[in-house]
Amino acid sequence: FTALPNSLKFIISTRQTPPFKTSRLEAKRQIYVLATEDFRLGYEDTLRLAKESYNITDSEACEKLLRHTGGWITAMHMLLSREYLKNTDAGFTENLYNYIAEDIFSNIEDNLKSFLIKTAYLDTFNESFANKLLNINSSKDIISKLISRKIFQEKASSGNNDYYFYQKLFSDFLRKHVAENISKDELQNNYMSIADTYINESKPEEALSFLIEAGDIERFKEIVMANVESKFESFDFFTIGK
Repeated sequence: FTALPNSLKFIISTRQTPPFKTSRLEAKRQIYVLATEDFRLGYEDTLRLAKESYNITDSEACEKLLRHTGGWITAMHMLLSREYLKNTDAGFTENLYNYIAEDIFSNIEDNLKSFLIKTAYLDTFNESFANKLLNINSSKDIISKLISRKIFQEKASSGNNDYYFYQKLFSDFLRKHVAENISKDELQNNYMSIADTYINESKPEEALSFLIEAGDIERFKEIVMANVESKFESFDFFTIGK
């Protein structure tokens, strides 16, 4: 990039982290990176969108729109165009979930649905963790398909590792769907599988809240007692629960 003439400009749009380093170019202000967070609308942006595109000037309705979508512009357009803002908070959220269920979730393959359901309660995960949790070796391909279909998945990088998480709106939908469509035993088994995977990955603290949800209080106590002394000595405290 540094050898290119000043008159030549590139615009690169991608759903994945580019395979080249940008830090040096950013430091020299030769490249500007816009990530997902940069495209979330704030309150003033939401007011302007509602007024200019849909002739809606109700500030309370716009606050509700922003609260439920987290600034996600696609959901805003969908809700504004269908006049969902006239609903109560409960009806507003229900209509949004129905849209996700009918127009998105119902139209994907069963293996993708299974992956989404079993990872719904994870705040973040990587390909390796998902493979071990689901006992598969195809997480990379599944994640690529979800990203290519714009299934509300976001990506963050830490060192050489890529981590994935679901946008809050979709995460809330998935957890609601799981709670309503699988049995209590299945849900507890899923919690236990997540806890076991974290323990096998030498991340016992991450397993604690899932052990509680699974009802395995004995193992929860064992992990706490095994780690509490070292945590106090190093002042490395942690929070239990979601």
